Amino acid sequence: MVDDEAAARYGTGRALEKQYKVIEAASAAAAREALAASAPDLILLDLVMPGEDGLSFLRWLRENGHEAPVLVVSALDTAKTAVEALGKVVALWELLSESADTPTPSNPTSRNASPFFKQR
Repeated sequence: MVDDEAAARYGTGRALEKQYKVIEAASAAAAREALAASAPDLILLDLVMPGEDGLSFLRWLRENGHEAPVLVVSALDTAKTAVEALGKVVALWELLSESADTPTPSNPTSRNASPFFKQR
């Protein structure tokens, strides 16, 4: 879990630790160190952090071959900010998926089609 807010890490970590091994990082730099020591099954990633933000860290993850699923989370203050952030996440996802045969919201079909993006 990568989140600069100690309270968020604490609450989420306590909720998950009974069923999962939780590794906490307060920054993207700390998360890189944690990744050197273990390979997570899932990364909970805060979008808005001081220094390197969540999108930059997500880009680094994918460019460096880390393929663990990433759940981007944030406590954004307005719906407008949340929609703008979601648009950036989708744009990054599509950019990183261009070379792979991976379904995206704008291209839901591929030979590896995901059940999340079935055509109607």
